[in-house]
Amino acid sequence: MNNSIKYILPLLVLFTIIFFSCKEDNKKETTTSKPEKKQYKIPAFNGDSAYVFVDTQVKFGPRVTGSQAHKNAMEYFIQKFEEYGAKVEKQYFEADFVLGFKAKATNIIAHVNPGKSKKIIIAAHYDSRKIAEKR
Repeated sequence: MNNSIKYILPLLVLFTIIFFSCKEDNKKETTTSKPEKKQYKIPAFNGDSAYVFVDTQVKFGPRVTGSQAHKNAMEYFIQKFEEYGAKVEKQYFEADFVLGFKAKATNIIAHVNPGKSKKIIIAAHYDSRKIAEKR
């Protein structure tokens, strides 16, 4: 056997094996499942409604914790949350203020889809300051 064939033949066999082992088999059906994107219905923002909500809140007057305006605002928010289908929980506590006074206060917790394990928390104060501590 010729010396050059002795070296070329193994390389040709190796190349053939590599070529056919890397060839894509069209007969096999491969599927890659992508996680399905969840679609959420997000209500459209309505500027007129937002204005009415803010206007109503401001018309209660200064919502200092413990005041009638504060209680009216709390009742309004609870009513609105319930109208939108939320399960409302009230968390009562006594608030201590820097100026040395205390007042009974209530956290409003509105649960939407309470049975779900993933939660989104949106938090805000609905009270007004009696007096600013810094000027």
